Amino acid sequence: MAQSRAARKGEKKGKNVPIGDAPHVPISSVFASVPSVGSGVAIATSNVEGRINLERQQAQEIKYPLWKYVTRDQGKGSKLKGGGNVSWACSYCNNHFKSIYLHVKVHMLGLPGCGIGACINVSVAKRKEMEKEANVGAARVVASSKKTRMGMPLHS
Repeated sequence: MAQSRAARKGEKKGKNVPIGDAPHVPISSVFASVPSVGSGVAIATSNVEGRINLERQQAQEIKYPLWKYVTRDQGKGSKLKGGGNVSWACSYCNNHFKSIYLHVKVHMLGLPGCGIGACINVSVAKRKEMEKEANVGAARVVASSKKTRMGMPLHS
């Protein structure tokens, strides 16, 4: 059987071991290290992943506090890291959207723009409270920015 030039070259350097010369490993030793389904490893892994996702979501809500006023879809395509479009529903008016955090801010605070519209069920007092939280979150984002930590100006 003809070998390719790259295979012969690798064989000369000792990178490729011909199949006939491969060490024999019994199949029973390969499967001995794989846990069984009933061992609870799969359950523990899913609990750890769920806890990590919850921690990420809580950390994100510190910087972006208006996320707590909406319900993010937890489907397969949901993003918990932030950035990009996220499917969400307003907790006050139950309208569903797929957009970025800025649109959550526009909807909750009743700001103009983005074509998403203000939530009609949020009171003026609650909007003021949300605005304070959003300003604190924005300050945290600026404080954690790499450019700010490196001593570089934010705008040139």
